[in-house]
Amino acid sequence: DDYVAVATHGRGLFTSNCLAPAMAYVSSTTTQNNTSDVYIGDQNAEVIGVEIVTNGGGNAIDVNSFTFNTNGSTAPGSDINNARVYYTGTSNTFAMTNQFGTDYSNPNGSFIINGTQALAEGTNYFWLVYDISNSATASNIVDAQCTSFNIGSDETPTETDPTGSRTITTDPCLISTFPYDQDFDSWSTSSPGFACTADGAVTLGLCWTNETGDDIDWDVISGSSGSSNTGPTADHTGSGGNYMYTEASSCYSSTGYATTPTFDFTGLVNTELRFWYHMWGANMGTLSVEASTNGGANWSSVWSLSGDQGNSWQEAVVDLSAYDGNNRVILRFTGLTGSAYTSDMAIDDINVDGTASC
Repeated sequence: DDYVAVATHGRGLFTSNCLAPAMAYVSSTTTQNNTSDVYIGDQNAEVIGVEIVTNGGGNAIDVNSFTFNTNGSTAPGSDINNARVYYTGTSNTFAMTNQFGTDYSNPNGSFIINGTQALAEGTNYFWLVYDISNSATASNIVDAQCTSFNIGSDETPTETDPTGSRTITTDPCLISTFPYDQDFDSWSTSSPGFACTADGAVTLGLCWTNETGDDIDWDVISGSSGSSNTGPTADHTGSGGNYMYTEASSCYSSTGYATTPTFDFTGLVNTELRFWYHMWGANMGTLSVEASTNGGANWSSVWSLSGDQGNSWQEAVVDLSAYDGNNRVILRFTGLTGSAYTSDMAIDDINVDGTASC
């Protein structure tokens, strides 16, 4: 912001931003940054982006609505359940933290999403996403155009129909056969040191993911975690297999997220998660499990444990019956290290199962 300073002859310095120039609309365009395949049943699948450029820091301009259409989509009426818009401020990285307006159900042709969002000075980024139907047709295309938006006046982006589209396909990581078991023994091990395992350093196997944007990665090892008075000396069964853990040496109060493949609980009741954990150490942090049914846009806690639990593997049994019948459930294991190195926590032998409904 621009400020003016006025001398008051001994009575202090008065400052004001009264000279800050009023915000003005400069330009806009539509982009299509993600043209990878989208899976049947996916939630919050990024389709197009809208960039709005402003200058001047005073009297912010509000966006009141966007007008889109589904042009380029093969069968929007049957392939798309919902459309929504997210706003990421001046960050050009897609995220699902700030929704503009509300969902638009079953878009087919032209549709308007209304809301209110004050623009920042610079380039503002909005993102149109679709929820893909569980009965969507593989090989069909989903696409969109942004024909206008309203900021007190209707404006048309320079580019309304960016090049590209997304093809619907089946999810190769979808788990629909139960019981599901994962002991990590077939995975490649990592090489942790006595320091933070950098975010993005460790690739997990079989459709598990070390999320990016957190503090640390989960490691995959066999044998001892290496530090004294914390961590296991072997996997849960003691058979020389692998386990996952968070290295806490010189890495305090740091968070690591590891997500599972997507589970299809259609036809299941009394669904539950079982796993073994090792949380030994005087400065042990917190291990928790969350679930998401919308592609990771929102997470709900289903289990959490903090503090020293002794030098042994123990079993957790987590009730997932709230997700019975849901066909897009992702689980996330969160390790939050404690305030000192004695905070190596580990998980092993993951099991997800339920009873077939009649």
